[in-house]
Amino acid sequence: VQQREAPVNYRLIEDGLQYEPEPAVAAPVLIFHGRKDDVVPCILSERYAQNKPNVALHLLDSDHQLTDQVVPMCGRTLEFFREGGV
Repeated sequence: VQQREAPVNYRLIEDGLQYEPEPAVAAPVLIFHGRKDDVVPCILSERYAQNKPNVALHLLDSDHQLTDQVVPMCGRTLEFFREGGV
């Protein structure tokens, strides 16, 4: 973990442009997002999860890296798999 801004090659953008903006995903999805994320606003995850019964979104009181939430995320991930997804 660098914990600093780092340059990203433009090929990452080019690669992303070849995919649908929001592809259909039928599999169960588990998302963890920090409420204090200053890199990616949590509203984006909220919008993605909205009206998708296969998506479980957990907003955590943390930042982008979620490093202080590893234990709770591991526990919730185990529950997610035990329950067979959402």
